[in-house]
Amino acid sequence: MRFSIHPLNMKSFATFMVAVLLCFAWTRLPADETATETLQRAGPVVVQDPQGNLHGDSERTWIDLTSITLSISSGTAILDVEVASPFPAASQMPGLSADLMLHLLSDSGQDPLDPALLQQLIRFNYSKEGWAPVSILDKDPSSVSLIPIRITSHGNSVSFQFPAGLIQEYSHWAVSTSTACAPKWRPLTHNPPTPATALPEIDDDPN
Repeated sequence: MRFSIHPLNMKSFATFMVAVLLCFAWTRLPADETATETLQRAGPVVVQDPQGNLHGDSERTWIDLTSITLSISSGTAILDVEVASPFPAASQMPGLSADLMLHLLSDSGQDPLDPALLQQLIRFNYSKEGWAPVSILDKDPSSVSLIPIRITSHGNSVSFQFPAGLIQEYSHWAVSTSTACAPKWRPLTHNPPTPATALPEIDDDPN
Protein backbone atom coordinates (compact mmCIF):
# COMPACT_ATOMS: atom_id res chain seq x y z
CA MET A 1 0.00 0.00 0.00
CA ARG A 2 1.42 3.40 -0.93
CA PHE A 3 0.98 6.35 1.39
CA SER A 4 1.35 9.94 0.33
CA ILE A 5 1.99 12.89 2.61
CA HIS A 6 -0.05 15.99 2.05
CA PRO A 7 1.18 19.29 3.51
CA LEU A 8 -1.24 20.83 5.98
CA ASN A 9 -2.06 24.50 5.77
CA MET A 10 -3.32 26.27 8.86
CA LYS A 11 -6.98 25.68 8.01
CA SER A 12 -6.37 21.97 7.51
CA PHE A 13 -4.41 21.78 10.75
CA ALA A 14 -7.27 23.48 12.60
CA THR A 15 -9.70 21.01 11.07
CA PHE A 16 -7.49 18.11 12.15
CA MET A 17 -7.27 19.32 15.75
CA VAL A 18 -11.02 19.86 16.00
CA ALA A 19 -11.70 16.44 14.49
CA VAL A 20 -9.40 14.80 17.02
CA LEU A 21 -11.18 16.62 19.83
CA LEU A 22 -14.48 15.37 18.44
CA CYS A 23 -13.26 11.81 18.91
CA PHE A 24 -11.76 12.06 22.37
CA ALA A 25 -12.94 15.13 24.29
CA TRP A 26 -16.68 14.80 24.81
CA THR A 27 -17.83 16.18 28.15
CA ARG A 28 -20.34 13.80 29.75
CA LEU A 29 -23.23 15.87 30.97
CA PRO A 30 -26.72 14.75 32.05
CA ALA A 31 -29.06 14.24 29.12
CA ASP A 32 -31.65 16.93 28.55
CA GLU A 33 -35.27 16.14 27.79
CA THR A 34 -35.96 16.43 24.07
CA ALA A 35 -38.77 18.81 23.19
CA THR A 36 -41.91 16.90 22.30
CA GLU A 37 -44.11 19.60 20.79
CA THR A 38 -44.93 19.42 17.09
CA LEU A 39 -42.74 21.77 15.07
CA GLN A 40 -43.65 22.90 11.57
CA ARG A 41 -41.26 24.43 9.07
CA ALA A 42 -41.90 25.80 5.59
CA GLY A 43 -39.99 23.91 2.95
CA PRO A 44 -36.56 22.23 2.94
CA VAL A 45 -33.23 24.09 2.95
CA VAL A 46 -30.82 22.85 0.27
CA VAL A 47 -27.05 23.46 0.26
CA GLN A 48 -24.84 22.52 -2.69
CA ASP A 49 -21.20 21.72 -1.94
CA PRO A 50 -18.57 21.79 -4.70
CA GLN A 51 -17.47 18.31 -5.75
CA GLY A 52 -13.76 17.63 -5.52
CA ASN A 53 -12.96 19.81 -2.50
CA LEU A 54 -11.70 17.02 -0.23
CA HIS A 55 -8.55 17.71 1.78
CA GLY A 56 -6.34 14.63 2.04
CA ASP A 57 -7.05 11.60 -0.16
CA SER A 58 -9.07 12.85 -3.12
CA GLU A 59 -10.07 9.28 -4.01
CA ARG A 60 -12.31 8.90 -0.94
CA THR A 61 -15.13 10.44 -2.90
CA TRP A 62 -17.80 8.77 -0.75
CA ILE A 63 -17.18 11.47 1.89
CA ASP A 64 -17.09 14.25 -0.74
CA LEU A 65 -20.28 16.19 -0.04
CA THR A 66 -22.29 17.36 -3.04
CA SER A 67 -25.81 18.18 -1.81
CA ILE A 68 -27.36 18.47 1.65
CA THR A 69 -31.04 19.05 2.43
CA LEU A 70 -32.43 19.85 5.87
CA SER A 71 -36.18 19.83 6.44
CA ILE A 72 -38.72 19.36 9.22
CA SER A 73 -41.98 17.48 9.06
CA SER A 74 -44.34 16.88 12.00
CA GLY A 75 -41.66 17.25 14.64
CA THR A 76 -38.99 15.25 12.81
CA ALA A 77 -35.85 16.81 11.35
CA ILE A 78 -34.64 15.14 8.16
CA LEU A 79 -31.05 15.56 6.98
CA ASP A 80 -30.57 14.16 3.46
CA VAL A 81 -26.97 13.97 2.28
CA GLU A 82 -25.58 13.12 -1.16
CA VAL A 83 -21.91 12.42 -1.82
CA ALA A 84 -19.85 12.05 -4.98
CA SER A 85 -19.80 8.23 -5.09
CA PRO A 86 -21.59 5.29 -3.42
CA PHE A 87 -20.68 4.39 0.14
CA PRO A 88 -18.51 1.26 0.41
CA ALA A 89 -20.10 -1.83 1.89
CA ALA A 90 -19.79 -1.93 5.67
CA SER A 91 -17.85 -5.18 5.30
CA GLN A 92 -15.11 -3.18 3.55
CA MET A 93 -14.62 -0.94 6.59
CA PRO A 94 -12.76 -3.07 9.19
CA GLY A 95 -10.51 -0.70 11.14
CA LEU A 96 -11.77 2.23 9.09
CA SER A 97 -14.42 4.84 9.81
CA ALA A 98 -15.65 8.24 8.75
CA ASP A 99 -17.75 10.84 10.50
CA LEU A 100 -20.50 13.07 9.17
CA MET A 101 -21.18 16.04 11.41
CA LEU A 102 -24.13 18.40 11.57
CA HIS A 103 -22.83 21.63 13.11
CA LEU A 104 -25.50 23.73 14.84
CA LEU A 105 -24.75 27.43 15.17
CA SER A 106 -26.28 30.32 17.10
CA ASP A 107 -25.46 32.84 14.36
CA SER A 108 -23.84 33.01 10.94
CA GLY A 109 -20.59 34.36 12.39
CA GLN A 110 -19.76 31.22 14.34
CA ASP A 111 -17.01 28.99 12.96
CA PRO A 112 -18.17 25.34 12.86
CA LEU A 113 -14.56 24.29 13.58
CA ASP A 114 -14.25 26.39 16.73
CA PRO A 115 -13.29 23.92 19.52
CA ALA A 116 -15.58 25.85 21.86
CA LEU A 117 -18.54 24.57 19.81
CA LEU A 118 -17.85 20.85 20.22
CA GLN A 119 -21.14 20.42 22.06
CA GLN A 120 -23.11 22.10 19.28
CA LEU A 121 -23.12 19.25 16.80
CA ILE A 122 -24.64 15.89 16.02
CA ARG A 123 -22.08 13.33 14.87
CA PHE A 124 -22.77 10.17 12.89
CA ASN A 125 -20.13 7.50 12.18
CA TYR A 126 -19.83 5.00 9.32
CA SER A 127 -17.79 1.86 10.05
CA LYS A 128 -17.95 -1.92 9.73
CA GLU A 129 -21.10 -1.70 11.88
CA GLY A 130 -22.78 0.58 9.34
CA TRP A 131 -24.14 4.04 10.20
CA ALA A 132 -24.73 5.00 13.83
CA PRO A 133 -25.08 8.19 15.90
CA VAL A 134 -22.14 8.60 18.28
CA SER A 135 -22.69 11.99 19.90
CA ILE A 136 -25.59 14.41 20.15
CA LEU A 137 -24.96 17.93 21.40
CA ASP A 138 -24.04 17.88 25.11
CA LYS A 139 -25.86 14.69 25.93
CA ASP A 140 -24.22 11.84 27.83
CA PRO A 141 -23.00 9.28 25.26
CA SER A 142 -24.85 6.57 27.14
CA SER A 143 -28.15 8.30 26.37
CA VAL A 144 -27.65 8.54 22.60
CA SER A 145 -29.26 5.15 22.03
CA LEU A 146 -32.40 6.38 23.79
CA ILE A 147 -33.01 9.15 21.25
CA PRO A 148 -35.22 8.05 18.32
CA ILE A 149 -32.98 8.28 15.26
CA ARG A 150 -33.56 6.58 11.92
CA ILE A 151 -30.79 6.24 9.34
CA THR A 152 -31.31 4.94 5.80
CA SER A 153 -28.62 4.71 3.14
CA HIS A 154 -28.69 3.75 -0.53
CA GLY A 155 -25.98 4.24 -3.13
CA ASN A 156 -24.46 7.67 -2.68
CA SER A 157 -27.15 9.08 -0.38
CA VAL A 158 -27.92 8.79 3.32
CA SER A 159 -30.84 10.17 5.31
CA PHE A 160 -30.90 10.92 9.03
CA GLN A 161 -34.17 11.49 10.90
CA PHE A 162 -34.19 12.72 14.48
CA PRO A 163 -36.37 14.82 16.82
CA ALA A 164 -36.62 18.41 15.60
CA GLY A 165 -36.45 19.61 19.18
CA LEU A 166 -32.72 18.95 19.10
CA ILE A 167 -32.12 21.86 16.70
CA GLN A 168 -34.87 24.32 17.57
CA GLU A 169 -32.70 26.66 19.67
CA TYR A 170 -30.20 27.27 16.87
CA SER A 171 -30.38 29.59 13.87
CA HIS A 172 -27.78 28.23 11.42
CA TRP A 173 -26.23 24.93 10.40
CA ALA A 174 -23.39 23.40 8.41
CA VAL A 175 -22.21 19.87 7.55
CA SER A 176 -18.72 18.37 7.29
CA THR A 177 -17.08 14.93 7.01
CA SER A 178 -13.80 13.56 8.40
CA THR A 179 -11.79 10.37 8.85
CA ALA A 180 -10.00 11.66 11.97
CA CYS A 181 -11.51 8.94 14.15
CA ALA A 182 -9.54 6.34 12.17
CA PRO A 183 -6.03 7.68 12.88
CA LYS A 184 -4.28 4.71 11.23
CA TRP A 185 -6.13 5.37 7.97
CA ARG A 186 -3.83 7.95 6.47
CA PRO A 187 -3.91 10.55 5.21
CA LEU A 188 -6.54 12.31 7.30
CA THR A 189 -9.26 13.25 4.82
CA HIS A 190 -12.09 15.70 5.32
CA ASN A 191 -14.70 17.73 3.50
CA PRO A 192 -14.62 21.23 5.02
CA PRO A 193 -17.84 22.53 6.58
CA THR A 194 -20.44 23.84 4.19
CA PRO A 195 -21.26 27.55 4.56
CA ALA A 196 -23.29 28.49 7.63
CA THR A 197 -26.88 28.44 6.38
CA ALA A 198 -29.97 29.86 8.07
CA LEU A 199 -32.58 27.49 9.41
CA PRO A 200 -36.05 28.61 8.27
CA GLU A 201 -38.31 29.91 10.98
CA ILE A 202 -39.99 27.23 13.08
CA ASP A 203 -43.73 27.59 13.52
CA ASP A 204 -44.66 25.82 16.76
CA ASP A 205 -48.28 26.93 16.42
CA PRO A 206 -49.41 25.70 13.00
CA ASN A 207 -52.94 26.99 13.67
